Amino acid sequence: MFAAAFALALATSPPAAPKPVIVDPTSEQVAAETHQQAQVNRKAREQFTRQCQQGLTDYCYPLGRLLKLGLGGPADPEGAKTLFERACRGHVTNACIELDPHFIDADLRKTAELGCRNGDQGWCVDLASMLWRGVGGPADLPRAKQLLGVACRKGYARACASSER
Repeated sequence: MFAAAFALALATSPPAAPKPVIVDPTSEQVAAETHQQAQVNRKAREQFTRQCQQGLTDYCYPLGRLLKLGLGGPADPEGAKTLFERACRGHVTNACIELDPHFIDADLRKTAELGCRNGDQGWCVDLASMLWRGVGGPADLPRAKQLLGVACRKGYARACASSER
């Protein structure tokens, strides 16, 4: 009897509404964001290229990242390496680390010594900061002050602010 009642109930029940097809709205959003991000990366790559070519080495590092990862254009690992080298010479530590993940404070201090010996006042200020704090080797306050004084007299504003400590 129960089976007959159940069959009757099924037969007289309104048909079940079709299940709605759930469209994942995020898939369209993701595609749009991906397209949007690709446009942003292309523009960034163009802008960073111009700035890096003008000698603004701070922009060579992010340009190198875009080239390495193939964002905003084709991947170019060798081009990225060249940009990281240029940025590293321009005091962008992350670029130095990109070239050598084992790049440590002692290496940075050696690089700063070399740059300073070659007359780059930016490296002299970086070296003075390392000497002041004992980063990558022993602290040497007299030499740090001397380097800051020379860089300040040569018009390097960051050195003047640092030498007033």
